Amino acid sequence: MRIRHKVPSIFSLSMVDVLCCALGCVILVWLLNAKQSEDEADERDKELAALRLQAEADKTESGKLLAASRTEYTLAGARLRQMLDERKKAAAAALALEGRIRDLEASSASLEKSRDIARADADELASKMKLSTARLAALDADLKSAMGRVDAERKKGDGLSTRLKDEESALAKIRDDLAATGKLRNAERTRADDLGKSLALRERELDAASKSLTASNRMRTTMETTLTKRDTEIKGLQAYKDRYAESMKRELALDEKLKARLTELDAAERKFTALDRGGKDAIARLAKMEKDYRDDLLAADAKLIRLGNENRAIRSAADNRFAGINLTGKNVIFLVDTSGSMTMVDSLTDSPQKWREVYTTVGKLLKSMPALEQYQVITFAKTAGFPLGSSGKWLRNDGAATAAKVEKTLAAIKPAGGTNMYSALEAAFAYRESGLDTVYLLSDGLPNQGEGVTADERLRLSEFDRSQKLGRYVLTKLKTNWNKSLTKSPKVRINTIGFFYESPDLGSFLWALARENDGNFVGMSTP
Repeated sequence: MRIRHKVPSIFSLSMVDVLCCALGCVILVWLLNAKQSEDEADERDKELAALRLQAEADKTESGKLLAASRTEYTLAGARLRQMLDERKKAAAAALALEGRIRDLEASSASLEKSRDIARADADELASKMKLSTARLAALDADLKSAMGRVDAERKKGDGLSTRLKDEESALAKIRDDLAATGKLRNAERTRADDLGKSLALRERELDAASKSLTASNRMRTTMETTLTKRDTEIKGLQAYKDRYAESMKRELALDEKLKARLTELDAAERKFTALDRGGKDAIARLAKMEKDYRDDLLAADAKLIRLGNENRAIRSAADNRFAGINLTGKNVIFLVDTSGSMTMVDSLTDSPQKWREVYTTVGKLLKSMPALEQYQVITFAKTAGFPLGSSGKWLRNDGAATAAKVEKTLAAIKPAGGTNMYSALEAAFAYRESGLDTVYLLSDGLPNQGEGVTADERLRLSEFDRSQKLGRYVLTKLKTNWNKSLTKSPKVRINTIGFFYESPDLGSFLWALARENDGNFVGMSTP
């Protein structure tokens, strides 16, 4: 098929050249003005840089002094806290020691009192023992005297019994007194021994208390010395605080100096801002001019692109038609008639170029379908076949390579046999569940084989009547079964291409087949 009208080119590259030249001039002017503004800005930047360097130097010096002061203060603070903790512990220990000393002094006083009482008891007991000893001595003397008298009386003999009895009674009494006094003396001696032991114990306890008191006094003296030393160190650390206060004063002075520098810098920056405002205004005006030119250029480019797209759309719409057929479809099946009539003009006249025209037309269709993703080729004569293999599966479209492959495969087929269009359409619509959306049917005659007539009708009906009935059966099958409207999948579009369709019956059938299935029909005239 020839394209009869060529879409004219509305724009050329010369328009783009003019727009680019205009943009280049604007950019050149903008660069010259920008250069002048940059030179003026460099001089102001040097002044500001000098002020900033001085301010940074002052800030660095202040920072060093502050860091040194803070380090010194931190160390002094840590040492002071340590000294205060140690002094607190020493004060607590001294307080506990004072309590212990008081307890020891009270215990020592109690022991001394006990010792004095024991000594008084011992002295009293010693006096009593002296008296008991004297009494015993007197009683011994009286006993000896009484025994002497008794012996004298016994020697005198008669008449002395009464006196002897009296003396013996007196002697017995003295002996009793002597025994009682001996017992008393023994008891006092035992008590004196006990008092001696108690006095010795009190002496030992008093000595131990005195030693502990002496040790505690020495420890108190040591604690007092330690506290005095800590107080001295704390006074020394106070000097660090004073030095830190001086450092803070220096820091404040440096801060004031830095603020003065910053004030000078702000004044210089304000001066620079005032001087730079004119340059910025000029740059802003140039930027606005550049933006306007860019916007105009972009608008022109957009318009050029839009017109180019429209031009390409017009060309694509013209290219993507095959003698009035819109070449649409993503998942497409090509049904190619390979019956014996595909090499003849009629039953009596051969046409060697007819089959070539058929398979090259299939190649042209493949090349001209921009949306094609998957395809399959089904040939039909007496039965349906898959010359590219993969029966029941889709083949991936690879563009020109696919078209060449399909043409080469079909060129190797020698058409022969009848026309069983029923089996071809049945095989094609088996792909509907897997996404079939378009069918291209290429044929040169009515169906003369397949489902739709009985065995008796095959024998009884003429070839024309049989073809008419088979054709109506195919149309009915498509409408009621294969291509009926479904909720989940749209109707499959069927486009038909008739080769050498001078027969009005052939043209009528293929036209009805396409019209009833949302497609287009085109007839290829005799070459």
